[in-house]
Amino acid sequence: MNKQIFSIFLLAMLIFSGCIQINLPEERVVMCTAEAKICPDGTDVGRVGPNCEFAPCPEEDGGSIEEESLFGQEWKLLKIDGEVIGNNPVYLEFNAEDERFSGNAGCNHMGGGYILDGDQIEFGQTAVTLMYCEQYMDLEGKVLEKINNGPYKWEIVGQELDFYEGSELVMEWIAEE
Repeated sequence: MNKQIFSIFLLAMLIFSGCIQINLPEERVVMCTAEAKICPDGTDVGRVGPNCEFAPCPEEDGGSIEEESLFGQEWKLLKIDGEVIGNNPVYLEFNAEDERFSGNAGCNHMGGGYILDGDQIEFGQTAVTLMYCEQYMDLEGKVLEKINNGPYKWEIVGQELDFYEGSELVMEWIAEE
């Protein structure tokens, strides 16, 4: 008899369990491949989101991080035509509001306009004070020649601002803190 009761109980459980609806949340697990896309600036981004699309490259976020970091910095000269300059007073600063630059060419203060066009920069006519400093006159001549002979491709890598003539790196600057 116990066997019959147990069989009826088991049969009833099977029948009732088919009538109970359990609503479990439907979780959609998306696993993206580990591919990476190389961005124009050399960084890489992976796939994200529910559709596994590549994350945007830094320059695709709506504003150029590099252009913004060009401003509000004093850029100190490191190298010109591959020659390490050592301790020197040469620097540049860029003003975004009036599209002007200022700085020191070695001995004399300099300033003028500039035009940014994407990754190209061209300096306008440069105004320079007229002092004589024997120690820096050769360097100043090189700096002013380079400033006035653009346009240059420019890029910022870390704390360094680089100017290229074609594929040749002609001036390297570093952000002063």
